Amino acid sequence: MPEPSTAPISSLAGPLTTHLPEPRDVALPDFTSDTYVSVNVTLTGAIDAAANWGTIWAPRESRFVLRGGYLFVLCYLPCNGPLGAGVVADSVLSLYDEAAPSLVLPITSYKNTTPAGWVNDIVPWHFDLGKGYRSKLKNNRLRVGGTVGIGTGQIWVTGLVWGVQDSL
Repeated sequence: MPEPSTAPISSLAGPLTTHLPEPRDVALPDFTSDTYVSVNVTLTGAIDAAANWGTIWAPRESRFVLRGGYLFVLCYLPCNGPLGAGVVADSVLSLYDEAAPSLVLPITSYKNTTPAGWVNDIVPWHFDLGKGYRSKLKNNRLRVGGTVGIGTGQIWVTGLVWGVQDSL
C-alpha cells in the first residue's frame, strides 16, 4: 500500500478539476403554476350528456394545462337515476377536456342510487399531474361529468385546481 503524501494538494499531479466532467448548462423544468381555479359545481339530471356537465376552468384565447388539484364530491340530494326502480349502475365521475371522449382523469365512482353523503371516501381527493395535461385546443374548457344520469339527485363538486394557461 502506498504511503500517504504529505505534499500540499497544489503540488499533486495536475489540478483537482482535471478529472471532473465539464460543467454543462442544465435546464430545470419549471412546474410553477400561475393559475388557481376554485371549483364549485352542482351536477343534476342527465350528467352522462356533455350538455349537463359542469365547467371547472374556461380559459379565453388559450389552453389550460392542468397540473393538480383537490376535490370534494358530495351527493347533496339522493340520486335516483333514470334506469328504473331497483336498477343500480356503477358509474364514474370524471374530468374531461371539453367533451367526451376526451377523458382527462377519473375522479371517483358513484351509483345512480347514491344516498346523500360523501361520494368519495378520500376527502379531499387530490391529484398531481407533474408537467400537466394540456388541453387539445384553445378555448377548450375543463369539465366534470358522469357516465350515468342521477335523476333529480344533486352531486356537488368543490375544491381547487391549478396549472397554467398556455397561449400556444
